[in-house]
Amino acid sequence: MGALQRMVFLEKNINLDISTRLRDFLEQKGYKVILTRDMDKSLDSLSNDGGSRHLRDLKARVNIINNSNAELFLSIHENCHIKNLNADGSIVLYNERFTQNKMLAYCVQRALNSIMIDGKKRTVHDPQNSPGFYLLNYSKIPGVIIETVFIYNQKERELLGQDSFKDELAKAIANGIEKYFNETNNVSGGTNRSHSFHPKWRYFPPYNSNALKPFP
Repeated sequence: MGALQRMVFLEKNINLDISTRLRDFLEQKGYKVILTRDMDKSLDSLSNDGGSRHLRDLKARVNIINNSNAELFLSIHENCHIKNLNADGSIVLYNERFTQNKMLAYCVQRALNSIMIDGKKRTVHDPQNSPGFYLLNYSKIPGVIIETVFIYNQKERELLGQDSFKDELAKAIANGIEKYFNETNNVSGGTNRSHSFHPKWRYFPPYNSNALKPFP
């Protein structure tokens, strides 16, 4: 079951939609982008390491990241807060395994915080240091997880039905990536930058916000 189990559309489809838009915006800027998937499919069959289907899927994604020769990765999600249905905004998750992760998280977070809806900003968040996520723990390159919206918030859920809003999310993330490379003096025309993006379906329930942790 996904976070949208009672909804008409599924979180995994939204993640893929936003990710492909993000790919297009970054490619327009001259960046090379690698998607872990460009259609609705699980990657568990690509891993022979055993474990649950969910864990095999995560391991396959990590393998793609670590063999991509990319300079960073992003994992695209939607957030949920069942105790506060009015929670809104985007939150970027990172850990401190790489010194670049925090700067990357802040650059993307600030760009997402700048999105205006009907002339007003959504809730402004700081990025969160989140050491428990599988992708962040086992990737060999810097990266962040991006919770683009709170899916149980009716207004944000309705916004996801608008192409213009999904474009705003993707453009903001792309701008944050460009800001990150500018801040770290890594941009030299931008044409050789490579990034790996993960349109991932986070399971809920029974899994919570730590759903990407390795299972025993």
